[in-house]
Amino acid sequence: MKNFIKNLHNATPKFIKQRLYLQTAIIAMFLFTMIVMLVWTGNTLTMITAIARFERTHSVSRLQAKAYLLEYLDTRNAQAKKLFFENMDITQSYNKVFSNLLTMRTSKPEKEFVQILESTFKEADHKTSVIIVNRINVLYWHSIVKELVGYAEKANPVGETILKLGALAMEADSKEQRHSILSQIGNAEKDFVYYESSFSKSCSDLANAIASLVNYFSVFILLLSAGFTGLLTYLIANSLLQQASIYARDLEESEERLKLVIKGSSDAPWDWNLITNELYYSPQWWEQIGYSPNELTADAALWQRLIHADDSDRVNDFFQKTLLSGTESYEVEFRLLHKAGHYVPILSRGLISRNNGGKPIRVSGTNMDLSEQKRVEEELRKSKQFNETILNASPDVIYVYDIVDKINIYSNEGIMRVLGYSSAEIKDMGEMLVQNLMHPEDFSNYLNEITSKYQLVQDNEFIEHEYRMKHKNGQWRWLNSKESVFLRKDGKPKQIFGIISDITKKKKLERESLILKTAVNQVPVGIALADENINIYYCNPEGLGVRGGNVDDLVEIPKESFSNWQVLMLNGEPYETDNLPLVKAIKKGMTIREEFIVRHQDGSNRICDATACPIRENNKIIGGMVVFLDITGKKRLEEQLLQSQKMKSISTLAGGIAHDFNNMLSVLIGNVSYAVSTIRKEDELFEILSDALEGAKQAQNLTHQLLTFAKGGEPIKKVCDINALLEETGKFVTSGAKSRFDFKPTADLWTAEIDSGQINQVISNLIINADQAMPNGGIITVKTENTDIQTDSGLPLAEGPYIRITVEDQGIGIQAKHISNIFDPFFTTKQKGSGLGLSTVYSIVKKHNGHITVYSEAGKGTVFNIYLPAILANATKQEEKKDVMHQGKGKVLIMDDQEAILNMVGRLLNLMGYETEFALDGIEAIEKYREAYQGQNPFDLVILDLTIPGGMGGAKTIPELLKIDSNVKAIVSSGYSNDPIMANYEAYGFCGVVPKPYTKAQLSEVLNQI
Repeated sequence: MKNFIKNLHNATPKFIKQRLYLQTAIIAMFLFTMIVMLVWTGNTLTMITAIARFERTHSVSRLQAKAYLLEYLDTRNAQAKKLFFENMDITQSYNKVFSNLLTMRTSKPEKEFVQILESTFKEADHKTSVIIVNRINVLYWHSIVKELVGYAEKANPVGETILKLGALAMEADSKEQRHSILSQIGNAEKDFVYYESSFSKSCSDLANAIASLVNYFSVFILLLSAGFTGLLTYLIANSLLQQASIYARDLEESEERLKLVIKGSSDAPWDWNLITNELYYSPQWWEQIGYSPNELTADAALWQRLIHADDSDRVNDFFQKTLLSGTESYEVEFRLLHKAGHYVPILSRGLISRNNGGKPIRVSGTNMDLSEQKRVEEELRKSKQFNETILNASPDVIYVYDIVDKINIYSNEGIMRVLGYSSAEIKDMGEMLVQNLMHPEDFSNYLNEITSKYQLVQDNEFIEHEYRMKHKNGQWRWLNSKESVFLRKDGKPKQIFGIISDITKKKKLERESLILKTAVNQVPVGIALADENINIYYCNPEGLGVRGGNVDDLVEIPKESFSNWQVLMLNGEPYETDNLPLVKAIKKGMTIREEFIVRHQDGSNRICDATACPIRENNKIIGGMVVFLDITGKKRLEEQLLQSQKMKSISTLAGGIAHDFNNMLSVLIGNVSYAVSTIRKEDELFEILSDALEGAKQAQNLTHQLLTFAKGGEPIKKVCDINALLEETGKFVTSGAKSRFDFKPTADLWTAEIDSGQINQVISNLIINADQAMPNGGIITVKTENTDIQTDSGLPLAEGPYIRITVEDQGIGIQAKHISNIFDPFFTTKQKGSGLGLSTVYSIVKKHNGHITVYSEAGKGTVFNIYLPAILANATKQEEKKDVMHQGKGKVLIMDDQEAILNMVGRLLNLMGYETEFALDGIEAIEKYREAYQGQNPFDLVILDLTIPGGMGGAKTIPELLKIDSNVKAIVSSGYSNDPIMANYEAYGFCGVVPKPYTKAQLSEVLNQI
């Protein structure tokens, strides 16, 4: 190696080539080293430039954030609040990214890391991000970058502190709190200021040193390099110098922007060197008081000359105490004299620098013009005063309650009017307010409601309650509260804003209204209310029942025109609208009383007695009321009463006619039967008289029906062949009718004791009804059968044997709703019916100790079943005795008011072998009976007419005869065969009965029995 070096110094041609190669290699290596150094310095300058750009963004963002914070505190502008957090987020993003830069670079792929840089720094484009990555790849980690990362790690918590302090300042309620928080922000910013100045100086020094080295290297390389290599090196060096120049310019722009931010701020910076007593007042400081810097001397005594006299001693004392207290910052308010002559309110904030011994050496600070803030505060004060006036004028309680601290924050003077307590008394009650004043019955419900509802409530959502609270005077007041809940950030309730209204009178009116409505809804008359346009807006249940509708849940009905009600005049014609009682009452302003008809929804008509009157308010007619009573039942009762009176009159007339007719029939039947008995059956006259006698007997049946209709009465029962009676009655009634009579008798039918005339009437009525139910004709079936009634039969009959008579038709049937009413007196579904037919049927069956049932289906016909107590024998054996004629002897006294009847009966009795005497009334009969009895020639038999018009009849005569002769034998006779005495003659002292008219055979039957 030594020989090689030695040979290089030799100038022999042999080694010239080697020396040239070595020199070339050394120069090449030197140039390569220079180029690497230039590249390294270029990369370093580029890195510094990029970092400076982001540092500038970071600084400007933080200063802008502060400016927006101050703007928000002055104006409460929501946009300023938003921009404060956005700019602080930029600063925090810068701190966080650079504090984690090395970790991210070693753990993230290059492409992802570039994207992170692009998304983090809003001013970074893709190209800039790639440059940073490349420089980091080359430098890996430069001391400047390490210094920046170290700073970012420390600055990150400081930035978080400023962010939180800014949020607290926004939520602060008082000016003192805001000033205190802003002072803390100023202290935190000192760390940022220290970093910005030291880091900027480090960057600037390094850039200057590198720039100098680049110049030296560039000149040296230009001298040593030639051609392309030298030119390339020069171009690279020149590029690096341009980048350095751009960096310097960026720093200047950053400083200029900082000045612009300060200039744009309302704060006026100033600086006071306590050692040299030098003062610096910024242009903003002079602008705040209206002067230019050359108008006044900028010394320490200047502000003493300008400060308000009332503030001078206070501020001086405060400033001296602050300097001696050892604090590093302060904040004070005072007023400075403006050039225009008015005083400007100033908020002065300063930082005090001290030496190692704690002696103050410098004070730097800012003055904030509070004029606008004071103006806003004054406006707020006036607005607050105005709002307080409005709030206190409200009759309601308006309050704010803190749920967390459980205190009443605010309540207006309405609390005094509603509960009698002052705001101070309410506030003193604290959390016990509700429990102390609320009614115990309402307190538990209220707690349950707020516990459940406030957990789910949203901002600005109202919750409503009703409860009672005790007034200061001890009375309970009904209150209605509407509460809106303000929520904390965690979503839990913080404060309640509420409005409480006194609804005691409303509750009282509601209760009175409820009582009134209840009373109106329960009164047995219809009440309807209408507006001025005759639209009904209320009708009570009774009234709605007249028209038809759902009464169960009725309080108010939908508004409808009264014309929708079908109101008719009593003649059934519709009203003209103007003539309706309610319309006339409203339009004429007078009370109208009328009877009219309301057509029910079921189609029936309801007669109403109505009174309509106008409703007035302040002498103005605003509607009308109609009070109406459904008198349909009353009218029907009146009609029934009238009908009953008519029927009574007809009954009386019918009874009289029947009596007189019976008397005439008695003469006719008696004489004809007498005549028949005196001639031979072979004679033509016998047949003629027999036909006449049969016709007279049919007339007799008619009079029996007429008497039954007229007065009813107890039946005169005799054992009768019911089959024969039914067949004879059915054929007679259906003679000439469209319907056909079909009789289905039971051959061995039991007998029964019945009044044949009344049972004839029952069957006649049922057959007539069946025929009318089949207007186009049909079959009327009548059946008889024996039946045993048991205790579990379900019929209201005693256990035993009964005869069942069935009358069945194929007619239109009876509607189900009418079944239960068909036996009621005067009930009829026929337009011309009297309503007495079936009621008479029911009455007769009951008087025979029987029962009648009905089954019917609409369109399928009707079946009536009649049950009559039976005698376990058939009637044929009884009929054999009817034709046995009577023969006797003795004296018979006959009393009747008709001489023709006396002669007829006398003739019959004479034919039977008796002697007869006559009496026209009871008095005559008693005299004759007494004379005969006392003369020892008594009468063997007395036949007494029950009714003597204008004289003593048989009922009053028999007691007198019994007084004369307790063994008197007397037969009662009457044309009124339904008289109770005729049915129970023995109870009145008679031993027999013979209804008028009667034949010789009927009279013989009675005489045979006694």
